[in-house]
Amino acid sequence: MEFVKLIFLLYVGSYLSLIVHEGGHHLAVRKCNIRPYNFVVGSGPEFYRLVFNKTKFSFKFWPTHGKVVYKRIVTYRQEISIHAAGPLANFGLAMLLFAAYVATNFKFLEIFSIMSIFCGVLNLFPSKGSDGAVIYKAWKNLNLNKKK
Repeated sequence: MEFVKLIFLLYVGSYLSLIVHEGGHHLAVRKCNIRPYNFVVGSGPEFYRLVFNKTKFSFKFWPTHGKVVYKRIVTYRQEISIHAAGPLANFGLAMLLFAAYVATNFKFLEIFSIMSIFCGVLNLFPSKGSDGAVIYKAWKNLNLNKKK
């Protein structure tokens, strides 16, 4: 029974980390005065959909990845801030969760904070499709444009 409980907590923790991560992107897009069209969390079959403020929020079964879709060309600086916001949201959440863990000694908070850090760090690696790759490309283009 403990194994099932652990798997459930890992599922919930990774899903919540993903929601916070994508929420960071969503807030950054809004801060840049861009309207997001879709906010998608997870992959596989959709289990919940909501339209709020002209944005379609879609929640899918497997907490593997997510995306915030917006239709506007952004500057390199905006692109960097939008893609850095997801990992930063994860790191902020991890700090809050770890502080709560220290105060309460509730083991799930420690696990969840580690998962949130892992999600943020993993997304900063410059691998294809990651936030790190987009940040690296935008940073490179921003510096190339400064040299001209």
